[in-house]
Amino acid sequence: MARQNRKVDERYSDIEAIAASTRKLSPLERAKCLRWLRDNPAPSDLRRIIEKQVGNMLRRNINRYLAVLRTPLAVQQAFDAGLIPLVVADRVMSLQEDERAEVAERLAAGEAIEEIAKDYPKLAASTRRSVAENAKNAFGRLVRAMMRETPRVRANLDRIPSIRPGGNVDMALHDMADLITTLLSRPVPKADDAALLSPQLITEILSGRRPKHAA
Repeated sequence: MARQNRKVDERYSDIEAIAASTRKLSPLERAKCLRWLRDNPAPSDLRRIIEKQVGNMLRRNINRYLAVLRTPLAVQQAFDAGLIPLVVADRVMSLQEDERAEVAERLAAGEAIEEIAKDYPKLAASTRRSVAENAKNAFGRLVRAMMRETPRVRANLDRIPSIRPGGNVDMALHDMADLITTLLSRPVPKADDAALLSPQLITEILSGRRPKHAA
């Protein structure tokens, strides 16, 4: 019994530290919190704090997070680092044990999940959909941030310190410029395509005009 209690304590040894943190939960921390909530149903102050941090979630996503905690460590680490979408990390559990180990070994070696998934039909379709969805969501967040912050920056250019050539800010701005140039050079999407992908929308943002169809 003592051995079992030690095992339980190890699983939740960091849960109070996670609950006390004021920063946003990492994906793996969220999974650990969900597992703790599942295993500790009794009302308590700690439970109320963790429930507030986790927020409302769909049952299927809760199950996916819990499944991630049963995957090999390398899979969990890749998921926590944002290298594997939740749906794909969950699908790893549908593989045979030796296949899960192979996927984990390849991830630990630095191979991209897109390449790994090609060898496992159960991962391939989920990976394609999830990577595309994550890219679209990331682009949406970027556009919304630009819509929110560009007018503030434009109105206070004289208060922004000079940018050191070759520094982090300089490189980030050049990366942003390359990204915008690439996006604006793409063909105009069809009328039924997502507005987020419209070069016109990006042009309106950069020119300081409020888009008529903001996402």
